[in-house]
Amino acid sequence: MHLVFSPTLCPDLLLPEVLDLAKAAGFSRIELFRAYTESTPVHRDWSVPMVRNAIANAGLQLAGFNIRNLTGRKADSDERNLAYNLRQLEWDIHLGRALGVKTLNTKGGARTDEALADLIEGVNT
Repeated sequence: MHLVFSPTLCPDLLLPEVLDLAKAAGFSRIELFRAYTESTPVHRDWSVPMVRNAIANAGLQLAGFNIRNLTGRKADSDERNLAYNLRQLEWDIHLGRALGVKTLNTKGGARTDEALADLIEGVNT
């Protein structure tokens, strides 16, 4: 069993600070989030190799990557567009592969019949 550090505990910290905190707290594994935290690997000052190297140099292993939610809607608007949302998730999956992570997770959208239908269709696409 592995206990994994989650940056949701400190959502305002950037990746280097999160890595330092996880290491100082005795963790050997960390998860990253595509959204919801400032430590996201999607940052204008970071490349994928820089993120991988920073994690390795901290002596940590990337155990998981939380990708955008499968909501059936565009990320930048509330427009229902499952195909667009699936392309966003596909990009996140490619990013996860480039980071070398083997475990990705996502969740659905609002607790509505429409969102549930989009989640089911999206997972089965």
